[in-house]
Amino acid sequence: MQQHGLEDVILVGHSFGGSVIQKVAEQLPNRIGRTVFLDALVLKDNQCVCDTLPAEYVVLFNTLAGARADNTMLIPWDIWRDHFIQDASEAMARSIWEQLSPEPHQVNLDKLDLKRFYALAIPKSFIYCRQDKALPPGSFHPGMSSRLGACKLLEMDGSHEVLLTRPAALAGKLIEASSD
Repeated sequence: MQQHGLEDVILVGHSFGGSVIQKVAEQLPNRIGRTVFLDALVLKDNQCVCDTLPAEYVVLFNTLAGARADNTMLIPWDIWRDHFIQDASEAMARSIWEQLSPEPHQVNLDKLDLKRFYALAIPKSFIYCRQDKALPPGSFHPGMSSRLGACKLLEMDGSHEVLLTRPAALAGKLIEASSD
C-alpha cells in the first residue's frame, strides 16, 4: 500500500484473515477506508486464534502440526468437506482440497496485541454466511461480529468457502459491505 501510494483501501479478511486485517489496520490506519470481515476471526486484545476455536480443533491442530517437522497442518478432508465447503459438489470440494497446502501452525498460537486496532475509528463491515459450519453456531455472528462494535452487518447464504462456491453473490455483498 505504501509502495504504490494506495489510500482509502478496503481490506477484506476471510477466516484467519480477520486477524491479519486487524494488524494491517493498526499499521496503516491512514490508508484504510474500511475493513470487511467475511466470516472471519475477530480476535480480542491479547488473544490467539486457538483461543477462539473449539477445544477439539485445538487438540487436532496441535496433533497434526506436532506430527510434522515444519510445524504445519492441513485440515483433514472429512472436516473440510462437512464443515467448510458442504455446499459444493463432492468433486468440486475434493478438487479444491487437493490444491490446499499445509499452513504454519505457530500463527494460531501467537497472542496478538490489538489495543491499537480497537482504538481505531476505521469503518467496519461483517459478512455472515448463514450456512457456515466451520465453527459452532453463533461463533461468527454474533460472536465475532459483535467484537467490532458498531459495524455494517450483512448476511448471505453459503458455507465457509463461499468465495469458491458462490463467487457472484459474494461479489455483490463485498460491494455492499464496502459502501457507506
